[in-house]
Amino acid sequence: MEDRRKTDFQGNETNSKMQWQTFKANHEIVWTQLPVLRVNGRTDNVSSFDIAIPVSSTKVVVFRNQSILLGESKDQVLKQARAYLDRVLGLRNVALDDAVTVRQQEERFTGALLYNYLAEQATAQGEDLEIISLADFERLKVTEDKQLNK
Repeated sequence: MEDRRKTDFQGNETNSKMQWQTFKANHEIVWTQLPVLRVNGRTDNVSSFDIAIPVSSTKVVVFRNQSILLGESKDQVLKQARAYLDRVLGLRNVALDDAVTVRQQEERFTGALLYNYLAEQATAQGEDLEIISLADFERLKVTEDKQLNK
């Protein structure tokens, strides 16, 4: 969401990739950076994303401004995850083993949050976490995607 601010939607060529998309449940989603043209003429490589998880027929949990965790060790990535879960999402009681996967890629480690699990644990809004009805989410998608069709 934050990455849409100050975007030149008229000239930006990645608008379609910024729209809400549907993915099959329990499948890994591969995410790569997108070049996003700003109104000042600069192009930023954006690596954050928003993800929404339908928890029930009436509840959707929206995670805003998400990114892959990076570190030089598994412990470093897990510390980042714990701080983010506690301070930003307000999910203090989730076990890290259930909430994040960490992989080694050459000499670096990457961590990805397990959003299906986290959505089920969410009971209150957080800084980057919204809990809304399915109807409100459908309206949100239309509103946010409409901005990209300029």
